[in-house]
Parts: sequence; C-alpha cells; structure tokens
Amino acid sequence: MNTLTILSDHDIQAIHETSLSILRDVGVHVPHPEILRALHSAGAEIDQNSERARLPERLVMDCLDRAGKRYVLYGRDCSKSARYGYGDLIFPSTAGQFARIEEAGGRRRNATIQDLHDAIVVGDALEHIDVVGGMGLPEEMPTAIQDIYMAAELVKGTLKPTHVFVANASTLSFILEIYHTVSGGRDAHRKFPMLAVFIEPVSPSTDKGLIIEVLIDDDVQHTQGQSGICPRSDLHPNTGL
Repeated sequence: MNTLTILSDHDIQAIHETSLSILRDVGVHVPHPEILRALHSAGAEIDQNSERARLPERLVMDCLDRAGKRYVLYGRDCSKSARYGYGDLIFPSTAGQFARIEEAGGRRRNATIQDLHDAIVVGDALEHIDVVGGMGLPEEMPTAIQDIYMAAELVKGTLKPTHVFVANASTLSFILEIYHTVSGGRDAHRKFPMLAVFIEPVSPSTDKGLIIEVLIDDDVQHTQGQSGICPRSDLHPNTGL
C-alpha cells in the first residue's frame, strides 16, 4: 500500500525539542494571576512584571503524560461520532474564519449568515466530513454574540459532531447552555459531548486571558466522550436553513 510521509521521525523529534526549548527559554505571556500562581506552584519560572511563564521540560512532559489521550465527540444523532486518539482519520470543516476570498475577482469580504448556513448544509451532507464547523462568523450579527449564533445554527443544522470558535468565557456559558439543552442536561452532555471548542493563542505565544478563561471552565475540563447507550437518535437536521 502506498503511504504519504509528511514528516520523518527526525523531523518530529526536532519540532518536539524546539517546542520544549521555546516553552523553557522564551516562555508564554499569561495575563492571568490565578493561572500564574498555579504554574508557579507546579514548578514554572514566573516573571510577574512581564506576566511571563517559563515552563521547564519536566513540567511540560508531566502534563502531557497526565493528559487524556482519547475521547469521542458525538452528534445529535449518536451514530455519527468522531473518535480522537483511536487511530481514526478525522476530517473537520473549519470552525470559523473571519473573511472570504471570492473566486471571481479575488475580493476579500466578511462572512455572512448565508455563508454560515451554506457551510452547515454542505458539511452535514458531505460523507467524509466528520465534524461540522460554521466556517465563518456572520457580519450581520453583533460581534458579542457571533459565536453564540454560530453554535445555535450548528445544533439546528447538522446531526454530526460540531466545533465552534469561542470568543471568551462569557459567550461559552451561553453556548454550553444550548448544547446542554439539546443533550438532555449538563450530565448527559458530559457523557456524550457534542461540542469541540476551537480556541487559539495570539502569536507569538501570547494569551489575552480570554482563552484561559475558556480552558479552565469546569465543563470544558471534565467533558469526555464515554462508551454506553446514547439517548439521542432518530433525529433530523433543520433542512430549512
């Protein structure tokens, strides 16, 4: 069987070692006093003036060893799932981009509600898309609720697992309420989660504090897909998007 090798073992090891050296020598800007205190207690070197945490290799490797290696993300129809850490090849559509480039003429524009709806319909219909994202934050919606609106439309428009770009902890609370309601409650969603949260730091190695607030949310930390009988079945997407 033909295989495509993107990175050699040597390349992967080089990336790993370089990442460790950046975390150890350069560190990460963390403007969050509570997390800085926790990192200091765990063994990180903290510069309070610059709010920079330098993470020794021992701390990084210990965290990697303790982190969960497998979980399952479910759709509204639990027969549609994405298994992470099991060796499965998973294809998601993007959780959210801020702009579009028109094929005709190359014009750059913001995403619209229609773009969001189109992305959900296409992602739900394509057999090889395992996790559906909104692919754009619609400009017609107020910035403060764009990600909440995206989450609501995803829940209505697809039976597959979903992932959502989350702006901050405030909007996350509303997004989780949507998923808890559809799942049958908080405990049900923790057991058979439907949502993957998409967040990213600001380059270079900076977090504005908003991402950390999302990461330390109790539901985000404790949600893990489990085996068992999922109560959600015989559902149909809202094809009127």
